[in-house]
Amino acid sequence: MVTASYAGYSSLKNGRLIEAAERDGFEVLVTGDRGIEYQLNLSRQTLARVTLSAQEWPIIKEHLQAIADAVDRAVSGSYEYVECGKFRRGER
Repeated sequence: MVTASYAGYSSLKNGRLIEAAERDGFEVLVTGDRGIEYQLNLSRQTLARVTLSAQEWPIIKEHLQAIADAVDRAVSGSYEYVECGKFRRGER
């Protein structure tokens, strides 16, 4: 597993990111961008997608097994949503 930045994709967004990842042989995209399913026509994509409900490490670190299980279940073109909770600012 690598980050988009580590793979050299930091300047790519949405469709271009998915195209580059597929071209380079990645099989699964794990993302916190819950809108990606609505922003793109993903019906022709082979990259499996696992979308998380949060992007913040303090939240997702408590759900690593569920995320790993979703990645293990992923098959070409599949989509799975993993509920990890949401970031909440402190009460005022």
